[in-house]
Amino acid sequence: MKERTWLGILLSFAAPCRGKMAASVVLAILSVAGGFVPYLGVYQIIRLFLERQADWDGILFWCGVCLAGYAVKVAGYALSTMLAHVSAYTILEGLRLQAAVHAQAQQRVQDTAHRHRKQHARNAPQAAAHRDGGQHPDGRQPN
Repeated sequence: MKERTWLGILLSFAAPCRGKMAASVVLAILSVAGGFVPYLGVYQIIRLFLERQADWDGILFWCGVCLAGYAVKVAGYALSTMLAHVSAYTILEGLRLQAAVHAQAQQRVQDTAHRHRKQHARNAPQAAAHRDGGQHPDGRQPN
């Protein structure tokens, strides 16, 4: 059997959220790209002035591009963060459920062992009497 690495085990917990996590990364990248757009727009507006071609139509166009880039940045960031948090809490829920199942199984094993010890303690004097030729440790005859 192939032994699993710590990274493989860690990623197995994230399996139910793989799509959300991938979408979160894509949206984060889109958010960063959107954050660069306003700088590009300001550069283009400055270029229009330096080339003496600035008019209201060109300036308003690049202002709209800047606003659209900023909107993409904010929306991408918000959606990326939301998906990442939903994924994180879903993974934590799975870990807690697995821990609870494991704890319940261990409790059942401990309960069974305790019952067996109690049963053995109840039967020990009778077993000793049988082994010792019928004499009970306190001198009584076994039933």
